Amino acid sequence: MPEITPAESQALRTLIARDTGLSFDSSGLARLHSGVRQRLAARGCASVGDYVRLLASPQETDELVELIDLITVPETRFFRDQRQFEVLQQQLLPELARVRRAAGAPPEIRLWSAACATGEEAYSLAMVALEALPGWRVQVLATDISQRALCIAARGHYPVGRLDPVPPVLRTRYFERHGADYVAAPHLRAAVTFQRLNLTAAGLQLALPPPMDVILCENVLIYLEPAAVARLAATLHTMLRADGYLLLSASESLWRTSSQFVIEVRDGVFLHRKAPTPAAGTDTVPDQDSLVSDPRQNRHDRLPLGRQPDRLSPSVRARGEMSRDRPGPMPSLADRPTPAATSGTPPATSAAALLAEAQVLADRGAFGAARALATRACAAAPLDARAHALDGMLAAQLGDLPAAVRALERAVYLDPTLPQTYYQLGTVYRRLGHHERAQRALRQALRLLDRQPATGSVADTTAVLLAEACRRLLQAP
Repeated sequence: MPEITPAESQALRTLIARDTGLSFDSSGLARLHSGVRQRLAARGCASVGDYVRLLASPQETDELVELIDLITVPETRFFRDQRQFEVLQQQLLPELARVRRAAGAPPEIRLWSAACATGEEAYSLAMVALEALPGWRVQVLATDISQRALCIAARGHYPVGRLDPVPPVLRTRYFERHGADYVAAPHLRAAVTFQRLNLTAAGLQLALPPPMDVILCENVLIYLEPAAVARLAATLHTMLRADGYLLLSASESLWRTSSQFVIEVRDGVFLHRKAPTPAAGTDTVPDQDSLVSDPRQNRHDRLPLGRQPDRLSPSVRARGEMSRDRPGPMPSLADRPTPAATSGTPPATSAAALLAEAQVLADRGAFGAARALATRACAAAPLDARAHALDGMLAAQLGDLPAAVRALERAVYLDPTLPQTYYQLGTVYRRLGHHERAQRALRQALRLLDRQPATGSVADTTAVLLAEACRRLLQAP
């Protein structure tokens, strides 16, 4: 089997990115190369160059489909993010139904699982909607770029263990037992329409006509090139109803990509909504204090997309980014005076001053006192990614892992360009046993590191070390 040279590898990546928007970082090259070698043998190509030319041929569209099936890895399960589905069933769908009734609209709801993989997400959406809106016509569009995954989804056959996340009452109501498998019942299957779709292609034609009331597009953005993310954001905006909701995964955001959305936070779940059209002559980015309610409550916080918070300072970036998965014993704080106590100056009140004091305390090992200041900084500046990142790192050091996840997820939403924050989030997910989420966060850290240009500075050395740490964790059991 011929070796794939760096130039050939780059040609393959460029060709795939052009047609699908998919990006392959250093951690995904092995999967890409393995898939290409299989297709070389299947097509009888003598060299990788011959296969690249075949793949680029306008007459060989089916070959790209075959390759995509080999190099994409469907990652899904029923009710993957339970928080999202609870908010959807208990809040969003009932609210949308009230609005539709008040407008005299027919009792129907349309939802889109944009990257449905093997179908578990689409069926989860359908079950939630059928439960929340009895008597309504529920239509779920389930799309994916992988034809192989869609075939599995359309069959609706799943091994018994795959349905473990499905509550018994829903399992009984929506599935039938066939030997060692569960099979989606006819009334559940009737609610879902499957379609193969390349989300980044121009002029998408959906099998169910838009607009959509709710779109789930989870773990897609992190696999795409930046230009493809921008195209997809515009597509999702077009397909979403004016008062509808777009849900991404906890570690994805459109903050840097699109000013067409605002973020709303409900019970810790991030929701994207269409930004209101500003009146002529008005500021398109409202003041943050008017958009964000008490961040500790997190029920209806609204964050504008488009205003970019400051990046983490080098000292904050480096703090804890190479820490071990489990912290050591916490030092005593009894004999560690705070900066305010030793300097005689009044306590800091601005977010910047609070963060500076928190960093000094963290450097001294006073993690509890440092976190108290970081939490105050988050309240003072709810849109400052630095504050949430430091709060999350300190919470992880203190062993408060659920709080660390919440803070770090908000940090990557507010600034999704910092690999060290994704690395920290990945390590916390690992400690919680959320290995699938950990893998995604670590891979996203690697993607961001791969895209950083080399400058020959000390920062390059830090980036290399961080990339090595990500790879070690990705390879660890």
